Amino acid sequence: MTSKPTKKPVRHSAAQQRSQRPHPHPHPHPHRRGWRQIATARKPLMVFRGQGAAVLLPLILGLMALLATFFALQTTQRLFEVQESIGLANSELTVFVPSTPGLTPSDADPAVQRALDRLQNTDGLGRIEMLNREQTRALVEDTLGATVMAQVPLPTIISVKRARRAALDVAGLRADLDRAAPGSVLDDNAELRTFLHETRRAELSKGAGLVAAVLIVVSVTAALVIGQAVDLQARVIDVLYLSGAADAVIMAEFVGFTLRSALLGVVVGVAAGWTLQLAYWPRVLQEPSVLLPLQVPVMILMVCLLILVSVFSARWNVLRKLKRTF
Repeated sequence: MTSKPTKKPVRHSAAQQRSQRPHPHPHPHPHRRGWRQIATARKPLMVFRGQGAAVLLPLILGLMALLATFFALQTTQRLFEVQESIGLANSELTVFVPSTPGLTPSDADPAVQRALDRLQNTDGLGRIEMLNREQTRALVEDTLGATVMAQVPLPTIISVKRARRAALDVAGLRADLDRAAPGSVLDDNAELRTFLHETRRAELSKGAGLVAAVLIVVSVTAALVIGQAVDLQARVIDVLYLSGAADAVIMAEFVGFTLRSALLGVVVGVAAGWTLQLAYWPRVLQEPSVLLPLQVPVMILMVCLLILVSVFSARWNVLRKLKRTF
């Protein structure tokens, strides 16, 4: 009988044996995957594939960012307009001088001339302008109506502008005008200024309440969506734990997805909200040097707040579920 030739064992070098040896884990050091690697991943994370709610997260956050930005910019617009009115009310005075009985419209009224002299000799006043009869009639008719206006003599209205950084004794000026032109009235817009200050506080409170409501919705939405992702990926998380992954690595998978979703949705939503505000208030394009410095910080604040709220809400919910479930 002929013996069958035996195959000689093939010897490999030590380097070849190490290269052919299967590694127990595709990532030799899974615990070393940091935030930078997760935040810059190009492909979707494995734990979020096939989940409709997670895919819609950027869209939901973008819609919330649009609403928050529009509400914040609307509040900024109203506060700017109210502040303009307050500045005008602080700088303007109005003097009403009743007409002297028995004078025709063409006659010069000595009471008006004495009131003008008193104003011109008062420190702390700037421009002094007297409204003509057509302007006065239009103003009075707008307040009293044409029927009453026919029975009421037309007063003289004098518009006075305060000088900048000048002290003015309003009570003393009111008494001097009453002596120079008996029956004259000096209106320093005290009631109007009080109303405008109350309006400013109300607008600020309303705008802050609307933005706070949107931030609460963003927080709840991010927590619910990421919490659902944790529940749906229970088996994956079990495998990661069995492979020796730390809590920080597992949590970073979910929080990193929330961060990228927030960056994408919030930036687009803030830009859309600003565009909507431009269509509603085109004055921004007419005075960009004045209004853009007011709007840009508001938009930056909205981006930061929305991203921080969504990320921290998702992180808290993931940590809570990991401690309770696994």
